[in-house]
Amino acid sequence: MTNSRKSTYSWMFVVATVLVWFSAFPTHVGAQQGDNAICTSTSQTQCGPTLASPAFIDASMFLPPNSRDVVDICDAVYFIFTNGYPSTGAVIDARGINGSALTCTKGSPWFESTGFAKVPSTILLPAGTITIPSTWVLPSGTKLIGEGSEIPPVPTPPTVAGTTMIQACTNSISGCSANFSGTMIQFGSACPGTQCTGPVQGISVENVVLNGNGLGVTGIQNAESEDLTYVDHVALFQILGMGLNVTLNAENSGPYSNITFDTGGYAPNTSTSCAQILNVSGGTRGIHGLTCIGEQSNGNNAVLLDSSNNSLEDIRIMGFDQGIVVGSQAIAHSNVLLNIYGDTMQQGTLRVINVIEIAGRLAPCVFARGG
Repeated sequence: MTNSRKSTYSWMFVVATVLVWFSAFPTHVGAQQGDNAICTSTSQTQCGPTLASPAFIDASMFLPPNSRDVVDICDAVYFIFTNGYPSTGAVIDARGINGSALTCTKGSPWFESTGFAKVPSTILLPAGTITIPSTWVLPSGTKLIGEGSEIPPVPTPPTVAGTTMIQACTNSISGCSANFSGTMIQFGSACPGTQCTGPVQGISVENVVLNGNGLGVTGIQNAESEDLTYVDHVALFQILGMGLNVTLNAENSGPYSNITFDTGGYAPNTSTSCAQILNVSGGTRGIHGLTCIGEQSNGNNAVLLDSSNNSLEDIRIMGFDQGIVVGSQAIAHSNVLLNIYGDTMQQGTLRVINVIEIAGRLAPCVFARGG
């Protein structure tokens, strides 16, 4: 019993000491521009001196009024990457940035006119709507984490509170000079303005909404990133091209999980699909949890499976004539399809979809079950 009481008092002392430390030295933590502070003293009664820690960087500190040259969220992160950033990476907290600074005007967080920042990072994005004019090419070791992925009702209001929306530029949006084209987020492919070698690894995107604003764009493309690469809790909204495209050097990537694709206020066109896995040698860790919805009228093909050794699980499809089309563009064998559901009624019609369609370039699947 005596030992137990001594242990309890010891823990109480530690907690009290920590509380005193924070209350006694608040100005040291807030005084570091961009970097959190660390204590260099080993004493339990005082902390000093403090030093800036590059392990965790507050991106909002690089915007006005602290800087006249950095103008928006993308520019702030790029400035951090290209000015003394640690080569081993850091956490960049951009959650304090809001308002007009969420419209990117100079490029992406990794690319501006002066070149490409090929460095690893974990970037914490704010709740709100981030408007992008060009592709975000994520280098090896990038983790992009938003606040949430809830899809707003249509017609689209501002971002649902507590969610992070990345929207493609259109010429009707203030700060955008032209409509976005191409891919919104690209994993480790060729760097703009320079040459990046691939494949790479360790790229992920979580808790964001990608809003294509009714354009024929691709939401996320992975053609270069392999192990430790995944997508989780991402909504692909109002994208009329390919929602998720996994191809080429994406072996062992995934899983791609908890994904919602919804065309929102737009009808899908002939090239609209929720996802495709194409020509990935060795296969992926699959798509686990996908809701695929074509609004207004039916699209053609919801999911294209044109690669071997993949698993597709817990897929729900509505508003497409074909659900999962296997082997229409490349050989696809040894795939597992489990819990695939296709709704038979869309927009008040009785049009029946084919939940799973087996096309010509195919060796038998290991297992397939649909609903």
